[in-house]
Parts: sequence; C-alpha cells; structure tokens
Amino acid sequence: MIGAHLDTWDLSPGAIDNGVGVATVMDIAQHLVSLPKKPKRTIHFILFAAEEQGLFGSFHNVDLMVENKQIDNIKYMINIDMMANAKGFNSVGHKGTEQFIEMVGKHIASLDSTYPNINEHKKFNPGVDHKPYMLQGIPVILPVQGMDPKMVRPTYHTDRDTMDKVKPEYLENNFRRIGELITILANLDSVPAVKMDDEQTKQWMLKHNFKEALMRTNNWRWEATS
Repeated sequence: MIGAHLDTWDLSPGAIDNGVGVATVMDIAQHLVSLPKKPKRTIHFILFAAEEQGLFGSFHNVDLMVENKQIDNIKYMINIDMMANAKGFNSVGHKGTEQFIEMVGKHIASLDSTYPNINEHKKFNPGVDHKPYMLQGIPVILPVQGMDPKMVRPTYHTDRDTMDKVKPEYLENNFRRIGELITILANLDSVPAVKMDDEQTKQWMLKHNFKEALMRTNNWRWEATS
C-alpha cells in the first residue's frame, strides 16, 4: 500500500504538506497502470482524508480492513507525507527492511548520479497516517525528505506552504525514486519483513516507549495495565 493525505492545515495551500505526496501517489499509479507487464504483487494506492484532524481517514481504512479480514494482505505500507525530492528511505525500526533499503538505495544510485542515498532506520512519527498500520504490526517504509530544511520549516502549517517552494525536479525525483522502490518491492518473491502479530506489536511499542504517547491520543489498543 502506498498513500498520502489530501487535506492541509487551515488556510494553507498545502504544496509541501501534502500536495507533493498526493501528486507522487497519483503519478506512480498512472505510470504503473500503463505498463504492459504487471507486478507480481497487488499495489494498493490510497489518498487519505482528515490526516490533520486526527488521522481519521487512515484509521477508518484500517478499521474496515480489520473488519473485512483483509489487514493481513498488506505486506508493507509506504506513506508519503511532506516528502519531496526523496533522498533515501526510512525503514522505521523494522530490522528486516534495513538490508533491503540499502540494496535498493545502491540500485537507484547506479541509475541516478544525483541520488544522495541517505537512508534512516529509526523510530516512527506517531502523528501521521502510517501509525494505524504500524499499530497492526505492518512494516512501514518512508521516503526521507530531500528539500532544504530552511525552506520547509518556516512554511510548516502556514499560508506560505505554496507551490513556489516545490521545484518540478523535486516531483520528478519523487516519482522516479519512490516508483523504483515500489516496483522492486512489488516484484520480490518474498518480502524482507513480515507483519508482527498482536503481542509482538505490543512489545515493539513498549520497547520503543510509545505507550504513553499512544495512550494520550487514545490509540493504545491493549489493556491499560500492560
């Protein structure tokens, strides 16, 4: 699954947050659908509503997939939120993905001499649309932001988040680099990380000290005493 959120903050035009994400999802979907050879795995493209209001769209999607017993079909979730000019990928703590990310990075760098190939393997941000999927134990991959932080930070959640901040080559790089990652992932015989079961997910959240933050947002879905 690859997704991005449609909504923006108050009166902001939302070019970086999150027009670039939506454009990337749509561009990759349009390209892959046009190819004569289909990937081995199904790629689910999704655009979420109401991320800024509380991840309502992504939580609703997860609830539906749990109810319909489809949640185990999702092998990976790739979320594009404020990620333009992708300079690498973040495996978000799933060790089984780190080696795969490094392999993909070297491959993309061999095709694109401008690709920085700066990968990260760290904790996840609990305030974005991949959180509902991680709470189900689904592995997550995130592009790493490649825009100049001096350009991004002053515009965050303001009316200055406009299209003049986003150069056409940023979107082209997103399309090529994230598209290559998805194409490779969708054609693997076996995925590099597997979905954690309920107890494993709970222990992972405890190990990385996310219980308190998740309880504050009423997203801790295990018994309050554990």
